[in-house]
Amino acid sequence: MTRSAGVPYLTQARVELVTSRIRGLPTKVAVGPKQGLAVAFVGNMDQVQTVAKERMAEQFGVVDEAQLRRVGVALGLALWCPQR
Repeated sequence: MTRSAGVPYLTQARVELVTSRIRGLPTKVAVGPKQGLAVAFVGNMDQVQTVAKERMAEQFGVVDEAQLRRVGVALGLALWCPQR
């Protein structure tokens, strides 16, 4: 979930847990084959973690600008800081 431009300079990155249980909740963001994943999942913005890059085995997908905006909205709701 860390922006690509910053990754080479950071020692940690933000990741969110994903699940295949898709229920349309506002704090979840749909991801799937369009983002490089094998099947459809939702990223759970209620479960964001900061992880040391050396603990990460591989990158699973990439989101575009529109999807990143959805992440921002869902993260704002999860943190009770809704965007206006």
